[in-house]
Amino acid sequence: LITKREEVPNLSNDNWENFVKGYILFSKYSLDDAKKFFKKIYDDIHSPLSAYFLGLAYLQDNNINKAYQYFQHASDDYTYFIYPIMEIGKMKINKGLYDEAIEIFKKLSVKFPNNYMIHTFLGWIYKRRGWEKEARQELERVIDIYPDYTFPHYLLASMYDENMWTEDAIEEYSKILSLNITHGPAFSSLLSLYMQIRDKERAVSLVKKRLEIHPTDINLYLKLVSIYRAFKDEEKAIETLRKALSVTIYHPLIYKELGMMYHYEGNDTKAFDCFAKALDLDPALLALKDYLKFLKNQGKAQEVDAWSIIKKSPTHEKYPEADALILLDKTKKIIYPDGTSTTYYHKIIKIFTIDGRERYGEFFINYILGGQRIKIIRARTFKPNGEVVEATSIKDIKPMEGYRLYSDLAQKIISLPALSPGSSIEVYYSVDDLGREIMGKNFQDTFYFQSYDPILHSVYILKVPKGKKFRYKVVGINIKPEVKEEKGDVIYKWEARDLPQILPEPSMPPYNEIATYLFISSFKSWKEISDWVYEISEPQIKAGNELKKKVKELVKNTGSRMDKIKRIYEYVITNIRYVGLEFGISGFMPHKADEVFRYKYGDCKDKATLMKSMLSLVGIKSYFTLIRTRDLGHLDKDIPGLKFNHAILTVKDDKGNFIFLDGTAEDTPFGELPGMDQGTEVMVVTKDGPIFKKIPIFSYTTNEKN
Repeated sequence: LITKREEVPNLSNDNWENFVKGYILFSKYSLDDAKKFFKKIYDDIHSPLSAYFLGLAYLQDNNINKAYQYFQHASDDYTYFIYPIMEIGKMKINKGLYDEAIEIFKKLSVKFPNNYMIHTFLGWIYKRRGWEKEARQELERVIDIYPDYTFPHYLLASMYDENMWTEDAIEEYSKILSLNITHGPAFSSLLSLYMQIRDKERAVSLVKKRLEIHPTDINLYLKLVSIYRAFKDEEKAIETLRKALSVTIYHPLIYKELGMMYHYEGNDTKAFDCFAKALDLDPALLALKDYLKFLKNQGKAQEVDAWSIIKKSPTHEKYPEADALILLDKTKKIIYPDGTSTTYYHKIIKIFTIDGRERYGEFFINYILGGQRIKIIRARTFKPNGEVVEATSIKDIKPMEGYRLYSDLAQKIISLPALSPGSSIEVYYSVDDLGREIMGKNFQDTFYFQSYDPILHSVYILKVPKGKKFRYKVVGINIKPEVKEEKGDVIYKWEARDLPQILPEPSMPPYNEIATYLFISSFKSWKEISDWVYEISEPQIKAGNELKKKVKELVKNTGSRMDKIKRIYEYVITNIRYVGLEFGISGFMPHKADEVFRYKYGDCKDKATLMKSMLSLVGIKSYFTLIRTRDLGHLDKDIPGLKFNHAILTVKDDKGNFIFLDGTAEDTPFGELPGMDQGTEVMVVTKDGPIFKKIPIFSYTTNEKN
């Protein structure tokens, strides 16, 4: 900063103070606040330094036009200020306007003949254009003036490398490492060249020299292992992996490499054990997980022949009230030792009517980007004559596009072709959880044996590591699981056949209270669940200055404690837009209260978290509360599980009675609740564990008024 100040005149002490404040904010990525300080200086004295940093701030904000505008102002106001002109040149390069960029840097080189950055950029542009002679001249000129500057060496080396001038490239990369042994790109490129020319000795020496500087860098040990394996030196490779294990036993790739070596030797027992350790340490090693599945499934026959099921299936006459007949509804959930899971969904459905075609013409699969992976195994239509038409239209969309808080939510849409009454569809896909299930290695699932269409064959299979404990409950049907052991796992299978359809009726009870279903859960207690919800939600209430300011403004001139609660509740329901998402896709962890306040939208748990944060700022204790709304039926507490689909907030009134606040109830007065919340049992989450409370049903006059 001081160096730049010396290059640019007319910056008073007052403006310098504002500039330093702006720079600190800029360096902390508080770009909007930084811009205010820089703009104040620029409006005051048209300082090129403030214009330059305004340009940088807009550039980081991805506002290219504004950035260019301020860089231009900075260079126009003071033509000897080099930095904004160089930024303009870089912007030209990024746009592919090489001729304009060359002109800018050539003019600068006349004005600043000994500036190494200008000549380096010129060399870089010439290299990108393939002008080798000019690139070498510029880069060698920089090296002559500043021999210790590594970037021109690297540009030269990479140019030699691209042209396959191997020895010249090796010489140049070696020079870089003699100047800076930790130069990562030069190290990687030089090692790659040694491997290309099969020079084991120099490759090993290079990695060992780097290990002397970074003796705990496991990636270097793994590079050594790769070298030894490439030259068939298994003994040295295993020795190196053992050394790596003496540094740490918690790096998954060590076990992965050991597993691969055992597998090559034909010792799959040890190999699978090492692979399991690797996946336990890092469940996101998808390629390894897929490979392990492949190895374990080799030689297994295909489970289901769809056409053989379809061609002997009943006709519409047997099910006159049905729009479709579900021939197979099969779910298989595999829980791995590392706590992750894969779930397979296999459905074969025969279409009877136009309504059935409309209902099953598209399959929607919700998932979380970065958290889950969807694999479509089969998606196809069977015409009545047996002709198969594969689904080719499979799209990924973001249903919450434009909502930054929910940018990880995605949906895969499978469009089934050539669908008409009498045809059938088969959809078979898997969902991999890339991280561990909720609460570490716990898991739960619900499987409905019935549907609004009749089902011929309904199957749920659960595969868990031997010794993994869980509980289950089958509701509405008497089914016992078939249990068998297989290679360290236990497989449970629940199966039902010829299940009648559920016919919708007006004002019918919740589906969950009519349909037959299976619920499984490995959670030990409701306290375990409540403690976890408390741990993930409590840190999210931390408030920043803007939120504190807003709360202070809201409660100004309020009298009683209840007035403060009412004022905050009314602010949240009227000013924070509700974005409705089910827990199944958006998870149980709320966003930070500050983020919800800043973006002015959120789902139920986000709005509850914001209210909790705001109430805490005025000294009022409140409790995050999970609710299973009326449409899902009563809360069955026999087996603990995450059985909730909504979040609200609970506070105590002046007499210690619970008051329930639903932040999504935008048309509901303070102290009252929408119908979906009334008559339900809720779990109030406290530091000491859960409190279960029944929300009363309000009088018909109150509900009619609302």
